[in-house]
Amino acid sequence: MQLTKQGEYALIAMMDLAKLPKGQVVPVKTLAERLMLPEAFLAKIVQSLVKAGLVYTVKGPQGGVALLKDPEKITVLEVVEAVEGPVVLSQCINHPDICEKVEICPLHDIWSKIQQKLIEEFSSHNLLVLSKKGQKSGFLAE
Repeated sequence: MQLTKQGEYALIAMMDLAKLPKGQVVPVKTLAERLMLPEAFLAKIVQSLVKAGLVYTVKGPQGGVALLKDPEKITVLEVVEAVEGPVVLSQCINHPDICEKVEICPLHDIWSKIQQKLIEEFSSHNLLVLSKKGQKSGFLAE
């Protein structure tokens, strides 16, 4: 599995939003400029995050985007799956019916274990912790 730019940018934007006071709305344009991300691409990512229930948007001159949930309750897994879809290392794990060798393939168990570890790791990190680590390293610093 390789995280796409969409997943990477979603995580970067969400970590930045996690630094803001609860309910503070930031225009997508401002967010894109601050994080040096393509505005149109970020707007598309925001739509996926809205659909997943992680952020909300406000229209109008004072509009923008803000976290819908407490950053401590938003995991890396939720953000990644919001824009990338389910974490799948190999299709045969989630859809064994498409693999005719699932019963005899020694890789099936390995892929399954690795996928589970990846999901556990993504689930164990939340935006609050990541955004604080980013501030200490200078990443996402204002």
